[in-house]
Amino acid sequence: MSRSDLPPNERRPFNLYLDEFQNFVDAGAPEVLAEARKYRLNLVLANQTLSQLMREGKRDLLDAVLGNVATKIFMRVGLAEAQQVAAEFAPYFDAETLTQLPDRHALCRVQMHNRPSLPFVLQTLPPRALPEGASIERSEQWARSPNNA
Repeated sequence: MSRSDLPPNERRPFNLYLDEFQNFVDAGAPEVLAEARKYRLNLVLANQTLSQLMREGKRDLLDAVLGNVATKIFMRVGLAEAQQVAAEFAPYFDAETLTQLPDRHALCRVQMHNRPSLPFVLQTLPPRALPEGASIERSEQWARSPNNA
């Protein structure tokens, strides 16, 4: 929020990537989602299920995500979740489409030129094989090395 002290034209974009983001947010998250754009804060938020965005039966975080996030990408989901988000993709795709996406496919709606695109299906790249002699442990050590920060 200290970015509010800077004039808007001096705010450099800042990208924040959060996997399992529901574990890192608090009650102020809906406000952050509503205000992030004017502070040039770009958020990439990932989680497994919509139910993770409901706390103590409250939908405020879920509603903030569905209402304020401009680009949405959904991989195959269960029927209950598909019915919750099907309106995002109507009339082009329905809840059944969301439940039957093949592996490595996603249903997307992106923001382009300040307008939502028509929804579309994309296919992700397959995982790359580790080079010979590489290991996950070595990759993690490399990533933690001060020279690679």
